[in-house]
Parts: sequence; structure tokens; C-alpha cells
Amino acid sequence: MLFADTFKILLIAVSVIIALPSIWIFSSVVYPDRVRRAADHAEQGLWRWLAWGIVPFVLLVWLSTALLQGGGPGQLLSAAVFTALVLGSNVGVAGLAMRLGRSMPGGDAAADVPWRQVRRGGLLLTGMYLLPLIGWVVILFGSMVMGCGIMTRMLLRGRGDRRPAETTSPAVPPPISRGPSDSAAVSPQ
Repeated sequence: MLFADTFKILLIAVSVIIALPSIWIFSSVVYPDRVRRAADHAEQGLWRWLAWGIVPFVLLVWLSTALLQGGGPGQLLSAAVFTALVLGSNVGVAGLAMRLGRSMPGGDAAADVPWRQVRRGGLLLTGMYLLPLIGWVVILFGSMVMGCGIMTRMLLRGRGDRRPAETTSPAVPPPISRGPSDSAAVSPQ
């Protein structure tokens, strides 16, 4: 194996390790309610979501590979199905990362900002992905299947599963104070 081949594999691994937590944090910022719901679902046990996700994950991968054989339009549909599968699963994995971030020691300090919980849990999860063979195959694809299971369950339950949105009033900036020279010009004499 040439040095260029080794370097290519290393760069692919580094890009995956950087991209996945970025997708999770992006998901927690863009879809905060879904990621919170996914984290609440992940609290109910991980084997359950592995079982929920295996059938839809395998069916969507099979559909994507079957569409790939269809030529130009089929390849475009295949890419769309596979992209939807990966991004949807990663919203569920962001919930799993949030759950891990919550359960880590000192997780209460990051409770005010949800993406920090996702970052903490995501670092743990990507560290587990770096384990040779077990992390590369079992944990990586297992977490994607769990994420698919969490999202499938959330899609099937629909709106009945939603928690009421937390209402926060927007921060009102303080009034602009005028300096001593401005107050003298404004006050009548």
C-alpha cells in the first residue's frame, strides 16, 4: 500500500469523525424539538430502537441500491433516498448523543444549552467510533440503525407525542441611555 493510499484512508476517516458531530449539532440547532424528543425516546432503552430501526433501515438501503440500477433518474432518486435516510437517522443519533451528554457527569451544567449536551455526547460517541473494527462496523452502523428506529417511531406516533413548546420571551434590550450632554439639550428650561 502506498503512502498516498494510507493518507487517503486517514483523510476519509478524519472527515467522517468531523462531519458526524457537525451534523448532530446542526440537527439540534435546526430541529431542537425533534432532537429533544429523540433524546427522550433514547432514555427508554437502546435495544428497543435497534429493533425498531432494522427493518426501515434495511428497506431504505435496499430501495436505494435498487434505484441505483435504474440509470440516470434512478440514480438521482437513489441519492435522494440515501441522503434522506442518512440525515433522518442522524437526527435520531443527535438525540442519542444528547441523551449521552445528559447522563455524563457534569451534564447538568450544559442543560441550559441543548447543543452542548449533543457536543458532549457526540464526542463520546465519535470516540467509540474510533475503536478498530467494533467501532467502525458495529457501533457506527448500530447507532445509525438506532437513529432510524427513533425517527421511525417518532414519525409513526405523529403529533400526539409532542411536548408543549417551551415559551420564552425574547430578550428586550435595555433602553438607550443618553449622556449628560444629551439630557441637558432635551430638558426644557
